[in-house]
Amino acid sequence: MTRTKVLLSWLFSTALVAITAAQSWQSFEVSESAGGGAIQITGFQAFPVIGTLISLQVVTILVSLLVKPIVSRILAAATLPLMIWSLFEVVLTSELQVREALVSVLAARTGVVQDLSTSEFLVSSSVGVFSTLFLVSAALNALVLAFYALIPIKHQKPKAAKSKREQPEDLWSSQN
Repeated sequence: MTRTKVLLSWLFSTALVAITAAQSWQSFEVSESAGGGAIQITGFQAFPVIGTLISLQVVTILVSLLVKPIVSRILAAATLPLMIWSLFEVVLTSELQVREALVSVLAARTGVVQDLSTSEFLVSSSVGVFSTLFLVSAALNALVLAFYALIPIKHQKPKAAKSKREQPEDLWSSQN
């Protein structure tokens, strides 16, 4: 696989992580005393570090276009543990972080900080599929990072310049 294809794969997997993190992970219906309606909690609200990791990867991809491949591989290897850590943090603390994000949104909306178990504002909740899709896309992103960091990439050989065809000798220049 060439370096360009790997960088495009890396960019694509990072975009998938960004898209799934931006979607609603859990929806909460609140009572009229809290303003009514639904509150959508996204992955970026629950885990602000996800946005930082995505930004880091985009900057690393852009820097990879300017530096030698070995530097790019080192940067990918340095980013990999952070992405794996983020993946495990989402798996282990997703529900708690979503609930804390909801508490902060409700506090901003109503001015009252309450525990959700005793909250009079919460009517119902529903879990979306995007938290699971985020985990899948983050795992794919980590695999792409590991692939780029650990496996040597084929270098594209520059195409040989077309040789100038010799022009036939002009009749006038050959006669003296």
